[in-house]
Amino acid sequence: MSGQAFVLCDNLVKIYRVADLEVVALQGLDLEVTRGEVMALVGPSGSGKTTLLNMIGGLDTPSAGTVWVDGLNLPKMDRRQQERFKRKTEKEGIIRETRRRQHYEKPSDARNRKRKAAERKRLKKIRKLERRKMY
Repeated sequence: MSGQAFVLCDNLVKIYRVADLEVVALQGLDLEVTRGEVMALVGPSGSGKTTLLNMIGGLDTPSAGTVWVDGLNLPKMDRRQQERFKRKTEKEGIIRETRRRQHYEKPSDARNRKRKAAERKRLKKIRKLERRKMY
């Protein structure tokens, strides 16, 4: 494992099996995220974003490959260690919960939302000034 990586995925594979059907959600994914680094997962529906987050959060196990988080090899942990890890991530907010909309919005959507909020604030000030002039 890299000395600086906080999250490290090496050749991560996840295959879901339903009856005779196999769905490959992740195929050979390599990822390295350093502590404090900000990143965005962007991709079309069904591209594996949620599957990856579930792996990093210890909620799902890979079909192949490894997932390291803060020096812990998640697939190699026993059930008790996994439960401790899940409680730790929830308590410390390793995978922070934000408003549901923000999980799925594109970076450009976030900028537009901020721009629209600033525009509403300006309009409110203008209306307030106009009301003062009327009286």
